[in-house]
Amino acid sequence: MDFQYGDIDLEHFPMKTWKKCLQDSLQENDKEILLYGNKLGSILLRKQIATYLYKSRGIHCTYEDIVISAGTNQLVRTVISLLQKDKLAVAMESPGYDGVKNTFLTEGCMIVDIPVTADDGYDVQALKSSGCNAAYITPSHQFPLGCIMPAAKRLELLKWAEETNAYIIEDDYDSEFRYEGAPVASLKGLDRQDRVIYAGTFSKSFLPSVRISYMVLPKKLLENLHEGFIDSQNASPIFQHALALFMEREHYERHLRKMRKIYKEKHEMLLSSLNEYMGGFVNIIGEKAGLHLLINVENKQHSQLIEAAAHQSIGIYSTASYYSNKSVDDCPIILGFGGLTLHKIDEYIKQLAKVWFN
Repeated sequence: MDFQYGDIDLEHFPMKTWKKCLQDSLQENDKEILLYGNKLGSILLRKQIATYLYKSRGIHCTYEDIVISAGTNQLVRTVISLLQKDKLAVAMESPGYDGVKNTFLTEGCMIVDIPVTADDGYDVQALKSSGCNAAYITPSHQFPLGCIMPAAKRLELLKWAEETNAYIIEDDYDSEFRYEGAPVASLKGLDRQDRVIYAGTFSKSFLPSVRISYMVLPKKLLENLHEGFIDSQNASPIFQHALALFMEREHYERHLRKMRKIYKEKHEMLLSSLNEYMGGFVNIIGEKAGLHLLINVENKQHSQLIEAAAHQSIGIYSTASYYSNKSVDDCPIILGFGGLTLHKIDEYIKQLAKVWFN
């Protein structure tokens, strides 16, 4: 029994269709996909991504604005080089994604934590007084709290970037899965001053194993980027070409429509099971989007709850690593549900309630 965040639903993955795209890629007379590939990424895939972003996120770009890499952290390293790391002070969400934060630290960047709370969201005033010249944010589904940044606050961020000549790295890691309310425009879609670096990934919406992420760069940064700037392309050219075919043949959009329905059902099951078996014992955080929820358990030490669950072979995890200088007992518990079936979600929460509350 495991509520590991990051797992996805494999039961409904269109494996037969994906195999066909892989097979067709290998049968095409294109030697480039058997070699190292274009350093900036497959042109065919970048064209498909540009079309998708315009339709789904309101982003106007061409394939020439897009760079592909194997994972968001690799893209962030490219951004750091473009922004001159010795002069880079980065505003990071707290709590926020520790993987990217560690990349900035490893590359020698200065980090300033910007508070984010479930009630008030992103602290724009703290950003304005931070002295930073870059900000990394997850506005469409803040990680891990699940807040969705309102449009007014997005415009404030864009104004800050314009006035301070700063750049915003918008990580749109799972914007495909939203369960309540109308979609909110991406920051990049609202950006009129070209200050937003938009980062996306196929890890949640498609397959983690293809290791394909991408970013849309502002024109000014593109001027400094050329093939000699990047050592090599680290995302498989074969996977890139096969994914381009998968998107070109409209399989990707069909897959997303199906998975939105499936994940919404799982999301509703998790909420229902928490309410049924844990009732007034837990407070739920971030229940409008994504493939995880957070919970705070009333009058219980989270460290003891995680340990008690582990003794019964139930994987429950803390969000402490996403905070700066907070203990496990002061941080919410994260419940990932993407890889679980409806039956397992209900059964695992029922078992967890027995362990925690008899």
